[in-house]
Amino acid sequence: EGELVHVIGVESVPSEGISRGRIIDKIRVKSAISALLDLFEKEYEIRIDALHVALSAVYFRQMTDRETLSFSRPQEIGWQELSELKQKCRRMANNPEEPPFAILPYTYKVDRELCLDPIGYQARRIEADFRVYTSRDRELREIREILASVGVEKVAFFPAGEALMRAVYLQGEAEFALIDFGGETTKIILVTDGLLNRDVELP
Repeated sequence: EGELVHVIGVESVPSEGISRGRIIDKIRVKSAISALLDLFEKEYEIRIDALHVALSAVYFRQMTDRETLSFSRPQEIGWQELSELKQKCRRMANNPEEPPFAILPYTYKVDRELCLDPIGYQARRIEADFRVYTSRDRELREIREILASVGVEKVAFFPAGEALMRAVYLQGEAEFALIDFGGETTKIILVTDGLLNRDVELP
């Protein structure tokens, strides 16, 4: 939270072994990733051993959840309360075969009133609506195994829509719609007050 990202370099290689965002040939995918990592090491003298991987919609399922905390008397809302709401959401979505890899709040209500940032408010009740992204564990494990085979042991997954949202939001825009026309799909995201309100991928 609040950390800046510094772009050191941008490189690309042909996407081998992938069709419509899904892996169909592990050997060719491994070769493409290895070529990209070698390119970064050569051009920038950087060895990459950890990655944040943006997943396309073919790899995840979305659902929404609302969680609530109530108190016997008004108390100040802090990060601990927001973390507790998120943990309740994670327990709700607990499925060993399809675990959540991203949980993003998109609205908060303090004493039933909409609130952009509830931190510091005095309230007897807080609720949050979450967008939950889940993926089949075996598919994420397949990606991890391919990356581990080329020396990347630390991997964190997140939805591609979140990556697009953060890229624009870091430029200071708190409300915007973004349409990404791809070769086979169109991604539409809507950000309201800095929160990911909609994340849709269409054929």
